[in-house]
Amino acid sequence: MMRKFPILCAILTTIILLAGSCKHQSVVEKLGLRFDTLHVESITQLVDSGASPHCQVSIDLIVVNGDEYRQLNDSLLRSGVLQPDYLSQTSRSFTPREALDSFAIRYAMDYRDFYGGLLTEDATEDDIASLSLSYQLTTEIEEGRDDVLCHISHVQRNEGNLITSYTIVNNMDMAKRQLVHLDDVFVAGYQNGLNEAILKSLEDKTGIKGLKNLRQEGYFVSTDVYAPNNFKLGEDYITFIYMPSEIADREKGEIAVDVKYSAIKRLLSK
Repeated sequence: MMRKFPILCAILTTIILLAGSCKHQSVVEKLGLRFDTLHVESITQLVDSGASPHCQVSIDLIVVNGDEYRQLNDSLLRSGVLQPDYLSQTSRSFTPREALDSFAIRYAMDYRDFYGGLLTEDATEDDIASLSLSYQLTTEIEEGRDDVLCHISHVQRNEGNLITSYTIVNNMDMAKRQLVHLDDVFVAGYQNGLNEAILKSLEDKTGIKGLKNLRQEGYFVSTDVYAPNNFKLGEDYITFIYMPSEIADREKGEIAVDVKYSAIKRLLSK
């Protein structure tokens, strides 16, 4: 049974998760985990006077509470959850609070630097709207496979009148206190077998049989089938998440492909 732990408030809050399970003891209970939800909200005007476009940043990010999870939180913050990934440009250590505040300030500065020269005195309402941006990030935690908690980030970016929504998942091994990568999940040489399983699951999802026919419908047109690094280790299956435009035209949006563990049992490292 899947358990979800959504954000319950819009300010810094300590959350104690006590989730029961019909299959096994919850990793949250077993390890006595606690979480913080960090909130950032900012609005920056492009110019300081008159009708002005603006940039809005709204973030609710769940992090693990406790000094022993400092490295895990740092890995989470540097995983691409925050875009642009400013933290990758420095080796400096940040607390989660410092990282979010720094991100919001840098995002606003870049907005004013990039768009500042585009606003004219005779700008119309449509012009102002086209120069307004928003970045919204919300997070939730789901119980995953074994000692894994799935940290799920839902992002919506509005750039002018173009709205893009996508999901980023980080799988946290709470016993090892580290993020899980594909090479941790599968045995060596797993790629071909996993790609075949993904193709089969996409065929089942779309009702379109064969890679050639899928390509005619706009899937994997310019690339071979592959497993993205964006995946969720659920209890019964692994979900591979492709960003909008990643493997299909933008109109298809985000594409999630579920592969049952039973279908790839020989490829799993454990």
